[in-house]
Amino acid sequence: MKKVWLLLSIFFILSCSGNKSQQATLLYEQGKEQEERGAVDSAVVTYNAAINLLEQTDNKPLLGEVYNRIGNLYLDNALYPNAYEAFQTALKYNSLLAEKSKASYSLRGMGKSYAYRLMPDSVLHFHLLANQLIPLIKDTDEIAGIYNNLATTYLSLKQYGKAAAYNTKTLQIVKDSIGIYRCYSIKADIFIAYHQYDSAQIYLKKGICSHNIYTKAGCYLQLSELAKQIKDPNYVQYLENSRALRDSIENNYQTADIAHIEQHYIKKIFIKKNSYE
Repeated sequence: MKKVWLLLSIFFILSCSGNKSQQATLLYEQGKEQEERGAVDSAVVTYNAAINLLEQTDNKPLLGEVYNRIGNLYLDNALYPNAYEAFQTALKYNSLLAEKSKASYSLRGMGKSYAYRLMPDSVLHFHLLANQLIPLIKDTDEIAGIYNNLATTYLSLKQYGKAAAYNTKTLQIVKDSIGIYRCYSIKADIFIAYHQYDSAQIYLKKGICSHNIYTKAGCYLQLSELAKQIKDPNYVQYLENSRALRDSIENNYQTADIAHIEQHYIKKIFIKKNSYE
């Protein structure tokens, strides 16, 4: 029934008056709403419908944006090769824009697709390409994202000096609390690498104040491991807190069968696209 209503809503938008770019914009907004509700499978279908229309228009900026969003959904659902392809396609369109925030975002997405496959050298390549675009980027949030990704990547490569430098750069411009707490977590890892455990604990205890459940759980786990290493008996409580948060994440997280959903959509919708001309 859910799929029926989804397809009917798409058919309704396609039957509305307006050009293809306007219809695609409506589908894009609907996809974002579905994504925010956690209806990932529906969002993928709707975004693909928007792409099908946008490829017949000159609205390349929106096309790049939609591919970026689909790339994120692939990352969230561990479909890393698919994520790379989506971001790569997004980059083709976003590179046409004079302002390079969206192109940088695409490059960082390509890098992240390698990060989750534990290929830090490839990750660094794409994040450095994004870093080269900074003179053409006006969005400070995007610049903060570049610096943060570089700090994380250099940390994974055990280049702690560079990690610390980019972590400091991030903290100087990051605005949102989630980004700040993530920086604290990275800074704590750097202090641990230098065996400065007291400083690491300070930043991890700041990190557990985050409203982001993933950051909070990660900081509790780091605190537990560090406390155990320095013979602090509080490590048991930290570990229990981390497990409780992890259980909450797992209970609320349902991986969408995106590949199946897309294939179903291609068969049932795209083959009939001539009906909507």
